[in-house]
Order: sequence, then structure tokens, then C-alpha cells
Amino acid sequence: MDMTVRRTEPGDYEAMQRIFGGSPAVAGTMQMPLPSAERWRRRLAEPQEGLFSLVVCVVGEVVGSLGLEASTRYSMARVVNR
Repeated sequence: MDMTVRRTEPGDYEAMQRIFGGSPAVAGTMQMPLPSAERWRRRLAEPQEGLFSLVVCVVGEVVGSLGLEASTRYSMARVVNR
């Protein structure tokens, strides 16, 4: 199976709606269930600062996603000393 990982693009909004509308994603995230395609379109067109969104494609079709968020809320010193 030939998989490609790439940065999410605004045109991926329908695939993201499909992925996050599935029951495993609804049960495993802290997001509102069944987000609309329009909400995904806006989210991908205007990404939050520090949020890095990737998708996994198989034969050109988006089949999974991964989000990474850079946070400056906690420094390692604070986490280690708690």
C-alpha cells in the first residue's frame, strides 16, 4: 500500500468532515460530534497559530489525519518540577 503524508490543504475539508464524523473519531476526541463541511472548510482555510495539521493519503484519497499543536503554556522546567 502506497501512503503519502502531507500538510492538510483547504480543499481537504470534505474528507476531514467524513473522517471526524465517523464513530471512532466522535468517541475518541473532545470535539463536538458531526461538524459541518462548512465548519471544516473555515477551519482549514484559517488555521490556528501553532497548529500543524497533516493528512494520510492512499492512492490520492485522504484516509486519516494527524494534528500537532505547539504550546507555550508550560515550560519543561515547570512540568518537571511539579
